[in-house]
Amino acid sequence: MKKKFICFTTSTLMLLSLGALNPKFFSSPVIVEAAYENTWANTGNQREDIVKVAETQIGYEESPINMTKYTRWNGYLNPYDKNGNLLSGYDPSGYGYAWCHAFVSWCANQAGIATNIIPKTAGTYVGRDFFVKQGNFEKSRAYGGNYTPRRGDIIYYTNDGDGPCHVGIVSDCNGSTVYAIEGNYSDKVGTRSISISDSYILGYGVPNYDGVIVSAPTYGILSADKVKIGLNEEITFTASSDYATNYTIGVDNSEGRYLTENMKGNTITLKFDKTGSYGAYVTAYNSQGYCDSAWIGFTVYDDKPSESVLTCNKSVVAVGEEIVFSASSDETATGYCIGVNKNDTRVVTENMTDGKISLSFDEPGNYGAYVTAWNDYGYFDSNWISFSVYNSKPTYSKLNSNRTVAEVGEPILFTAESEFATGCTIGIDYWTYGEETKVERIITESMNNRKFECKFDKPGSYSAYVTSYNDFGGIDSKNIFFTVTDSKPTTSTLSSSANKLVIGEEIEFYALSDLATSYWIGIDYNKKRYLTEEMVNGKFKCSFTEPGEYKAYVTSSNKYGGVDSECIVFRVYETDDEKNYNGDCNADGKINAADLVMLQQYMFDSEVEIPDCQAIDLSKDDIINIVDYIMLKNLLVSP
Repeated sequence: MKKKFICFTTSTLMLLSLGALNPKFFSSPVIVEAAYENTWANTGNQREDIVKVAETQIGYEESPINMTKYTRWNGYLNPYDKNGNLLSGYDPSGYGYAWCHAFVSWCANQAGIATNIIPKTAGTYVGRDFFVKQGNFEKSRAYGGNYTPRRGDIIYYTNDGDGPCHVGIVSDCNGSTVYAIEGNYSDKVGTRSISISDSYILGYGVPNYDGVIVSAPTYGILSADKVKIGLNEEITFTASSDYATNYTIGVDNSEGRYLTENMKGNTITLKFDKTGSYGAYVTAYNSQGYCDSAWIGFTVYDDKPSESVLTCNKSVVAVGEEIVFSASSDETATGYCIGVNKNDTRVVTENMTDGKISLSFDEPGNYGAYVTAWNDYGYFDSNWISFSVYNSKPTYSKLNSNRTVAEVGEPILFTAESEFATGCTIGIDYWTYGEETKVERIITESMNNRKFECKFDKPGSYSAYVTSYNDFGGIDSKNIFFTVTDSKPTTSTLSSSANKLVIGEEIEFYALSDLATSYWIGIDYNKKRYLTEEMVNGKFKCSFTEPGEYKAYVTSSNKYGGVDSECIVFRVYETDDEKNYNGDCNADGKINAADLVMLQQYMFDSEVEIPDCQAIDLSKDDIINIVDYIMLKNLLVSP
């Protein structure tokens, strides 16, 4: 029968299929029910001792699902993937997994060989890379090498000519055939004979036996099993290097050095009694020297997250199309949970692994989502974000611009609106007027993120529209019109929301022009300049603290020049009574003989209309008569 070998490719023990081994190279396994003990007495010749130890294990048979004494010695490996599914070939206990390299490492340990000579690992990639970094890996004949393996070398096999898939211990080589002892073949420890030129052999690890250290470590790596922990929660650090015999860990926080401690073997488990951000590194060393690792960061917290943010890679998706959500928070969050609503109905509540999740939806409509960032101390909800799911073409399309008049060379920013559009294309036309109106298409461009900015070097009249589309079709917006100018404005007009007001009451002014790109309002009081301000988008609001008559005008301009409007007059009163009952019946902002004449005409001719009847009701009796006439006349004589 053929068997799949599953080994671990990195220090995080990623699962890789080892492929089928060819049983024709193996001798018949010895079936022995008794437990296998290592009966070999080490001689100090490490190259010989490891082979002798391996020979004592030939015939050892695993329990169901890869459970062996070698895996129990090697240690626990997480048997579940990130989604919580049991990995193929794993036992739920965490000690049943592919054990070919665990067997090699166990034999080395039994032979008294240190881990800086043969590493303790269950991963074939880790083992192979260990020898490569030491400069002690020899390619096989099939892959360009000319090395002849020796008894005690570590032989690595491959299914694809690139990565290692299986491993064993060389027991002999006669120059043409390699003999090896290997764990995890047909669930047993067995032997193999194979041509030295066979493409199944990737290469050989040549251990630096007898503990001879050839140089100082050339690299150091530190990793941790967590990046966030609560106060007094354990965190385990693991160090690795090439020639190191010892490791020392250093940990800093914002106050400086927190601890410096030797690591027992290559691991250490620590707790922290102060919150904050920490950094750690390891010094890998031997008698020849040392090498520091890069820093790694982690956080110790004692409070719930203080922020939570949710983003998505799309704002519009089709039915069944995936949308990717990403969550972030402060350094204390240890988990995220997303909630998605359609209208007011909850449709998804799900944990986000590593702060990310991909979702699809089978119902069109408008959706909202938020994320809860949490840890052991509490949680924090993000703001809602919105997205749309569609199964038909967009229902509307609208184009806006940030200005209706631009000077030659001045940029105009266009923005599009649509409900279910996944893309927008803008079309811009130039208009020529004469005996015959002509329309010339000058731009057709896709709008990135529904925005498009451009400049125009030709004055005249233009129009633009947008086509909003998705996979089901498109829809055009209405045209918007704008002007590009190379001359100063020809018109300038100022108007206001009122011509009388009281102290502290707000009045708004509005400017209009044909070619203006900016507007500046000037207001005079008592024949002196009261203020000069820019009118943003042709609008300006203000209030006044002094009563009296005011005059205002606007200068409409562009870079080619400007033109002033006519003045408008308005009056500020101290009280509402003065504002509403002031005698200005013709509502021109002035109280003079014209108001008296209009009142006289009104009293003798019912067809005459008074623009502001309240203003002329000086007696405040809701009747306009001779009494009001006399009061207005007296007001004009003695204002």
